Amino acid sequence: YVNDRGDYAYTVYGEHANISQGKNDSKPYVVKNGVRVTDGKEFAHCYCLTESGELVYQTANKLYLPGVPEGIELQPNANIDDIYYHDSSHYAFTFHDGDGFYIKISGMTDRGPYYVAGDFRYLDNGRYAYAYKKTKTSGEMYACIDGLELGPYSYIGDVNINSAGKYLFCYRPADSKSEYDYTCIRTHDGDYGPFDAIYNNIKFSENGDYSFHFCKNGVEYLNENGVVTTLPSTGGYYDSSISMDVNGHSFHSEYGFDYVVVDGQRFG
Repeated sequence: YVNDRGDYAYTVYGEHANISQGKNDSKPYVVKNGVRVTDGKEFAHCYCLTESGELVYQTANKLYLPGVPEGIELQPNANIDDIYYHDSSHYAFTFHDGDGFYIKISGMTDRGPYYVAGDFRYLDNGRYAYAYKKTKTSGEMYACIDGLELGPYSYIGDVNINSAGKYLFCYRPADSKSEYDYTCIRTHDGDYGPFDAIYNNIKFSENGDYSFHFCKNGVEYLNENGVVTTLPSTGGYYDSSISMDVNGHSFHSEYGFDYVVVDGQRFG
């Protein structure tokens, strides 16, 4: 990791590591600006380096964050999956241990254990979203959008949320027999589907604009902010036209042309 002022940090996996044989006889340690931060006697891993030069890193039983000098206690053998650090009052991470998956958000009680949790998003204003399955045997998944539980569904993915609380995620209904992972989309505007298929070019912007490409009864369509238009048959490879305004900047792309326009300037 490198910041704008030249600080750098990284994790070293030990002088005696033999990656080619899958062996590692020494513990990894963290280095910042050429100086060891941890001693290599126990597990350590660096997650990020702030612009002010402060580290977010983990040891065997603690997570260290800027502004939290005492660290956050972790269960033995806990593995951190996703981590967000905005400041000492706005941080969050997911981790799993032998009991399951947990969501830890600053200022809140830990959420979990879940059988599985993922697609975690945490913004600098405290908004968050994720998908999870409660138990191994339930077979049902849920989306949590700022504490609101939505579901059950048989599958969830592509969870997105913006600073205003607008959201989008893909799902397959609990009673669906489809072979596809996703057949429906839910947004802050409502539910769309079921469809025969939803393709991968889903777009969601900070101001809540969204666009997705789907197939219904053998015909392909584009949904842009709730407005649906018919597309030529492409088998899922259609790169849809889309116009978005994000934080005062404009973006436009159009199927059939080999360029995009950003703030009025053409690229390509």
